[in-house]
Amino acid sequence: MNEGLYQFKQRLNNEGVIFCYSGPITQELTEVIGHVIRTKPEINQDRPNLSLKVFSVFVEMVQNVLNYSETLTEEHHHEEREGVVVVGRDEKGYYVLCGNQIDPASVERITKRLETLQQMDKDALRKHYKEQRRKDPDEFSKGAGLGFIEIARKAESFEFSFAPISPKTTFFSLKALF
Repeated sequence: MNEGLYQFKQRLNNEGVIFCYSGPITQELTEVIGHVIRTKPEINQDRPNLSLKVFSVFVEMVQNVLNYSETLTEEHHHEEREGVVVVGRDEKGYYVLCGNQIDPASVERITKRLETLQQMDKDALRKHYKEQRRKDPDEFSKGAGLGFIEIARKAESFEFSFAPISPKTTFFSLKALF
């Protein structure tokens, strides 16, 4: 790995990666990474308030990892959820990409929810958000149930995919574009 680390760094640079993290994700780590993202001067150079949108989506995505990741590690007598987070810029603009392992039984429900949000324009997303705030979260939600809606509202668009790992685990990736 030592010999390949420079090539890995070059690949990240070539792909426009500004920040990349893979491993256990905690609330404390989220705060540190969030500070790094909020203070990246190159993100605000192009459009005012862009770093705030990128930061907000980053927080929502990391909250999904903290709440729904199926990968747990035991360290220092507490649970940590694992995931990967990438912030970068490509030919389309800036992006936040996040991934974690989930239960395959969730794939169909998540797909329906995200496909529905992809079909909504910004006005419909705003109305949907207000409606959902008045409702109780669904039985599968460990939060307010608004995370995907917030991501769709803040991003210009988003993409998602699922990669089966085993009969008991699927890797879920979500990429928000700005």
